[in-house]
Amino acid sequence: SHGTHVAGIAGAKGDNGKGIAGVCWGVKILAIDGSSELESDVVKAYDYTIAMRDLYNVSGGSKGAFVVATNSSFGVGQYGANPVDFPIWCAMYDSLGKYGILSAVSSPNRDVNVDVVHDVPSECPSKFKIGVTNSDRNDGRNSQCAYGVKSVDLGAPGTSIFSTYPNNYYNYLSGTSMSSPHVTGAVAAMYAAAC
Repeated sequence: SHGTHVAGIAGAKGDNGKGIAGVCWGVKILAIDGSSELESDVVKAYDYTIAMRDLYNVSGGSKGAFVVATNSSFGVGQYGANPVDFPIWCAMYDSLGKYGILSAVSSPNRDVNVDVVHDVPSECPSKFKIGVTNSDRNDGRNSQCAYGVKSVDLGAPGTSIFSTYPNNYYNYLSGTSMSSPHVTGAVAAMYAAAC
């Protein structure tokens, strides 16, 4: 249910008279099972993303996938996880960036300063990673979600978001997990407009 809701925010088809429209209506979603607290699972998922983009690049677009953005509506899950303890995970954002892939990541669903208490992945240092927190309908930070001058780059809608749900349903969910796919969809839309 979580992944279906997140995917709908980023790219549910629009203008079809059904349910909702995602931020980037025509995007194709490459669903990868990598939502884990284990660094090895996350790295394997990101590595697959790189492999698909690389295959696209070397085949002239006949194979692989033109991946432009990843969404990580997950994290280590333990309060205060320090990026120094997850060096390979954090390094993956630069690796993705070398292939032209930006990554939107959710910050914690807690009223904490990530720069002080630490978080993975939102505190991972990379110019190709966008740390996202939850904004409410008034464009203010949801008071139950994280902030941080160095680690949280922007806020996006994440409070009472209506999106796709399994078995042809729709549902409201809230959290930074709903915020980061808004950014991922926007990155995809910018690429589409530029092309």
